[in-house]
Amino acid sequence: MDISIEKRCVLIIGQRAVTPHVSIDNCVLPVVPQTRDLGVTVCANMSPTAHVCDVVKAHKRANLILRTFESRDMRDIIVRAYLVYVRPIVEYNSIIWSPYTVKDIQAK
Repeated sequence: MDISIEKRCVLIIGQRAVTPHVSIDNCVLPVVPQTRDLGVTVCANMSPTAHVCDVVKAHKRANLILRTFESRDMRDIIVRAYLVYVRPIVEYNSIIWSPYTVKDIQAK
């Protein structure tokens, strides 16, 4: 199986003594402060704040859906739009992104 070098990076978790130079096929991989793996944003300090910010977008999408439809008589369409565009974001890895700090809980 081929490795897509453009999608690879190095995430250092913990204290940095030395920044490593990792390369694949003579291409140096960038060292990043956060990355997305399997839909979860992981930071170097292991804080869920960046991932919670991504999940908060679901709240914005729900508000956008409600503002888009002028009539509430289209309940089936609104529910379908919610199920397609909002619910997967909220439900995917909900255990991982469950906020525990006050600023993450109050994020909008």
